Amino acid sequence: MLGKGWSVAWRRWVLVMIGCLASFVIMMLPPTSGRKAVRLRNASTISSLSYIYSHLMASWISDLRAGSDEKDHIQGHDWRVKFRGLICEAGEQLQALRAQTAIARWEGNIRGVWPKEDYERLVNVQAEMVGSLALLGGALAHLDRNMRIAFLQYTKVVNPNFISDVVSTFSHISQSLRTGEPLHRAQYQNLLDRLHYHGDMAYSAYAQETQERGRKEAINAVTSYEYMFYASGIVAVFQVLEGLNELRSITAKLCGEVPLEGFDRWREEYDRVHLVV
Repeated sequence: MLGKGWSVAWRRWVLVMIGCLASFVIMMLPPTSGRKAVRLRNASTISSLSYIYSHLMASWISDLRAGSDEKDHIQGHDWRVKFRGLICEAGEQLQALRAQTAIARWEGNIRGVWPKEDYERLVNVQAEMVGSLALLGGALAHLDRNMRIAFLQYTKVVNPNFISDVVSTFSHISQSLRTGEPLHRAQYQNLLDRLHYHGDMAYSAYAQETQERGRKEAINAVTSYEYMFYASGIVAVFQVLEGLNELRSITAKLCGEVPLEGFDRWREEYDRVHLVV
């Protein structure tokens, strides 16, 4: 009786093994690379962070166009609601990206070792930036409107040229990750250095009497309760800048960087000659 079923059993066993082998091959060599999906998802989340940053900067400088107090209250309520939604959405995206990165490390690849540590660090830095952006949003929400207006001309982080530099850096990093193309060395700029550069240029161009009035207002404001929120907002922006600098460094390591021979040395010499006070 046992011998009669053997001819069917071995065929069934062979069929099962073929199916397992085919499934293993498809899993290791999927039609759509999970690792490429991780890179593209990072580009998307970095773009989301740039939208949050732009939203906060727009809210910070919107008092220049403010009208009545009632209108200010309505506008403030609107930006807070939208900001909370953006922050929650970014957090959810990063959680999903973290899990996707952990899974992608097991995918087979004939191109060599996948830099999983760099991609994990990329996600961690973005998570830290979300926390800093949340801190910035909370500081702006509690900051007195009159103080925000009084400090607007003296706050380096809202310098329009500096905001353009930050948004451009976000865009360059996201575009490099999305296309896989290398960054250009000539586009590299330490955002903390750019912050001081734009601040010094704006300060030197400002009228002397306006500077004196701003100094007096600053001395009075330092002792106020609202100044704590202002200081927290400035610190949060610095943390965002440090994170963005690190994102750029990691992206250059992952996607490569187009060199420009002698550019760094020439930029240092040029700045030393032209920025001497």
